[in-house]
Amino acid sequence: MHPEDLVSQSVHLKEEQLRKEEEKLKEMELRVQREIAERRQELVSSLSFSLCYYSSSDAFSFLSVLSDNQLAKEESLRNLESRLAAQSVSEF
Repeated sequence: MHPEDLVSQSVHLKEEQLRKEEEKLKEMELRVQREIAERRQELVSSLSFSLCYYSSSDAFSFLSVLSDNQLAKEESLRNLESRLAAQSVSEF
């Protein structure tokens, strides 16, 4: 086999590997986005239900706590997503 053919084959294999890795990362991203959406929906549902039992001032306090919790969860998911992306990059 000629050296040019070996180089071409090597490049082709690396491209294929990168395509597969990109596909895996997209799947992970979709899973994380679905999880964020599901948790957001759970939070909205629990909020709607819970607000029925609180006075106006209590409701605002409750909303503030829920908002802080949601932000913390979203930050945690973003950190997880970043670690997964960094881990997959380091595997190359």
